[in-house]
Amino acid sequence: MHDSGIEYLGWFHLEPEPGRWQFRDRELQRYREHHLEILGELGTAPLWASYYQDVGKPHNGYFDRYYQPKRMGDFANYVRTVVERYRGTIAAYDVWNEPWIHAWWAVGYDETKSGREGYLPSENPQRDFVRLMRTAYQNVKALDPNALVLGVNTTTSGPGAQNIGGSDWTAGVVQNGGLEFCDAIAYHQYTVRNSSSPATRFSRGSRPPSVRSAVGSEVSPSRCG
Repeated sequence: MHDSGIEYLGWFHLEPEPGRWQFRDRELQRYREHHLEILGELGTAPLWASYYQDVGKPHNGYFDRYYQPKRMGDFANYVRTVVERYRGTIAAYDVWNEPWIHAWWAVGYDETKSGREGYLPSENPQRDFVRLMRTAYQNVKALDPNALVLGVNTTTSGPGAQNIGGSDWTAGVVQNGGLEFCDAIAYHQYTVRNSSSPATRFSRGSRPPSVRSAVGSEVSPSRCG
């Protein structure tokens, strides 16, 4: 429920003011009516509950929702509210989104920069993320012991000016005890070749002919092996 509906579950959207909740039950139930399982994302933070309060001004309407929560007690209340309400509808939860990228896990902003380049991480973002994982895991399990909770949230990308490399992120989370607070690892794999449906046949070559897919439509072969 990140790209496909963070506004349905994200804390930023559910509790815009302390104690004022706005739910989107109908939108979530539509997934189940079409026989789709939901991997709920426990993520984002309202401006009143995050380090946005220390920054004090907007920089990006999207990434400003992803400053770290300031108080784990507030985040725990959000988790409990979501899990209790959607027990039986949602059976698995991911925690946050791509926190190895500074703009998705910031505590400050460098005013000499602009856009997503200005978001600043904490001194130990992996340790901070394990705190979030622990809070999410313990509160989910307290209300729905059978729910699956994903954690670590990592990738294989290398380090950069705006992100921690996947290997370093994973090592830091593990060293801070992160594996104790998840049932499975959330891993983001980014492919470098085009992909299509499992039913599609592909050819490779200098001038490959068109091929017919299993559902009967004409497709041009990609470079996927």
